[in-house]
Amino acid sequence: MSYLIAGTAASALFVAAGWRSRQAAGPSALHGRFGLGMHVALTDDLAYPAERGNGQRDDVSAAVYMALARLSSVIASQSVKIDVAVRPGLKVLMRPASLVDTIEELLAAAVQFAPASRMLLTAVADGDRVQINVTDDMPCGDAVARLGRIRTLTERVAMRGDSLVLDVRPQEGTTMSLRLAGGFDASTQTPEFDAD
Repeated sequence: MSYLIAGTAASALFVAAGWRSRQAAGPSALHGRFGLGMHVALTDDLAYPAERGNGQRDDVSAAVYMALARLSSVIASQSVKIDVAVRPGLKVLMRPASLVDTIEELLAAAVQFAPASRMLLTAVADGDRVQINVTDDMPCGDAVARLGRIRTLTERVAMRGDSLVLDVRPQEGTTMSLRLAGGFDASTQTPEFDAD
């Protein structure tokens, strides 16, 4: 019980310190480690951007940070360590709350099936898409159980024209790849396409 109280207090302090320190931080990729001994370098644009055109583009690094913060107690209780590498400037055509919820659900499924493991969460631009991968190192992954766990999320993502793919490598681990419409060229911060 004392571990739970200490973990909750540490999480609250971590989140509060992160929000205070973002004013001083320069723009950077969201890199770091979540789990026991959490560390995350925050971006300076955690506030959601204003609507652009007919759609709203959300910053992926901000959404990843929010999803990890929401799940921090679960991640710690499952003894999972998550390394994070998110390219700065990535935007997707999705409401901010929906993007955070989607990433949170993806991470929750990964943590459920890979307790006491190490994970890597990455996000990169891939043409006019943004690909978010969550990879764990848990051998002997159960593809059927995992597919069942993410079936509803996969269907919701597909209705938007996006995709969620599961790749189970029996002796190596599992990767869940979420491909979302959108994309900014991170070096120029200009849209690669116009939303209809």
